[in-house]
Amino acid sequence: MFFPPTPLIDGNGVHLPPGRDQLPLTLEHRQRAAEHHAGDPPAVPDPNARLLWTTGVFFSENRQSYLEQIHDPLLNELSLALTVPPYTDFFVDANGNPVTFDPRFPGDSYFLKTNAKDEQYAAFGELTYGLTERLKATVGARFSRTKFSFDTLTGGPQLFDVPRTGTAITRRIHSPRS
Repeated sequence: MFFPPTPLIDGNGVHLPPGRDQLPLTLEHRQRAAEHHAGDPPAVPDPNARLLWTTGVFFSENRQSYLEQIHDPLLNELSLALTVPPYTDFFVDANGNPVTFDPRFPGDSYFLKTNAKDEQYAAFGELTYGLTERLKATVGARFSRTKFSFDTLTGGPQLFDVPRTGTAITRRIHSPRS
């Protein structure tokens, strides 16, 4: 067991347990996206045509994963060196229960893992009809669907609570307009 000199800070620096001066914090973010468009406009619009149109479809998918970690495998050693009681005496939930390291992320005093996905689909079209040489009527519509989803897990003693999970799915459908 490491017992630091007294005081913990003096003219020679901070006296921490061995290994406490270089603990890593990692942040990992991955993203994958795909987007596709397809349409059917006239090759070269005829300025004298009475009817012009445009139609098409759209698809987009975006996936992201995110992992944030504070690696702190010596948290207990630091607690014992500085205060004598173990870290579980300080890192407690609202009911006073100790918050320990999560076995899925051993040695991480904090972690946040999130996976997210959004998908978008759409079909659209527009018609323009020449009523006279100078007066035209245009009507268009777009039908689309958007879906967002994610799941998340966060925990570790620095959260001061048991590990938490979250999940959500949101769908939106947009109405046509003219």
